Amino acid sequence: ITVLEYVDPIQNKPERVTTPVVGTEYKLGIEQYGLSTPSMLYLKSKVLVSTYYIPSTPTFAEGLNAVLEEVPGASDDYKYYLKFTEGGSDWYYGAKVSDDYAHVNDAIETTPTTKWKWDAVNQALVTYLDIPEGEGHKESGDYYIGTYGDKNTFSLSSMDKIAESYPAHLYV
Repeated sequence: ITVLEYVDPIQNKPERVTTPVVGTEYKLGIEQYGLSTPSMLYLKSKVLVSTYYIPSTPTFAEGLNAVLEEVPGASDDYKYYLKFTEGGSDWYYGAKVSDDYAHVNDAIETTPTTKWKWDAVNQALVTYLDIPEGEGHKESGDYYIGTYGDKNTFSLSSMDKIAESYPAHLYV
């Protein structure tokens, strides 16, 4: 009997954070196994690739530093803002719902409004969106940062998709 050992096609991964600390610099990254050559992807810039996506880079050093800031007076699990510094300016990763409520989009916030919680099970950041009910509307609920299929960008998806996609994690 031959025993085959699994070899992860993504080599030299940085250390994934299991318990983030406010004020510590991390990289927001995705282990993207859906590409023809599986790769680590890191958030690269606030320049949106269309309305829905934030660009990535496969190079750790080119990824922007991510810092969790504590939401003042937060009384629930959604107690973090997700801050990046680019070109000497701070910005925050946000989430917004399209005017027709059919899409959940990335948002670049100069003043933070999107609050995130740490999902320890999935080791991912999650935000709650309250969306009015209606035909064609997305559903209210938790949304995580990640990607899916063979995409190489960052976007938001509902938690019911996390098992079949690639959530973003924090890395050091």
